[in-house]
Amino acid sequence: RHTVRETAAFRNLPPEPSGPVVLKQFDTGISIKDLTFSYPPREDTDRSVPVLAGINLEIPAGTFCTLTGPSGCGKTTLVSLLVKLHQPQKGSVTLDRYELSELDTESVRSLIGLIPQNVLILPDTLRRNIDPRGGLDDDTVNTLCRETGLDGLLARLPLGLDTILSENGSNLSGGEKQRVLLAR
Repeated sequence: RHTVRETAAFRNLPPEPSGPVVLKQFDTGISIKDLTFSYPPREDTDRSVPVLAGINLEIPAGTFCTLTGPSGCGKTTLVSLLVKLHQPQKGSVTLDRYELSELDTESVRSLIGLIPQNVLILPDTLRRNIDPRGGLDDDTVNTLCRETGLDGLLARLPLGLDTILSENGSNLSGGEKQRVLLAR
């Protein structure tokens, strides 16, 4: 039997979400416990090898985390798991105490930045590469350029934000491509 005090405490709890939880910001951070992930076996083998095995990591809200290590150690896979491109096979990934599976994918991806080595640059204007949906005004796009170090590139481009970039960004340096993606 519940006491009157316990029953009153349960009444004050927020209702359980009826669908995916939408995060607007990180209040506590990211917690990874005993995470294991393997890609499916390749054709030349019948078994999968874990890319990540027993990973534990805490990233408090408001901090930055850099993943370093040799090629193939699982850095990209770990971030791919965080942005819900893959599902963990063992262990838990929580964002602000919610299991990753409970969270709305778009809201998670809006809070975690991923800048891969191979950046997709559209054969379109710098503006459309930064703002593919077309919802940002010039001041916002210019601020993004300044904050991501693209202001030098912007000054060199003959039509500024309306300059067409080459397919795959062949007219940009590797760093400029990554900055475009960061601004995006």
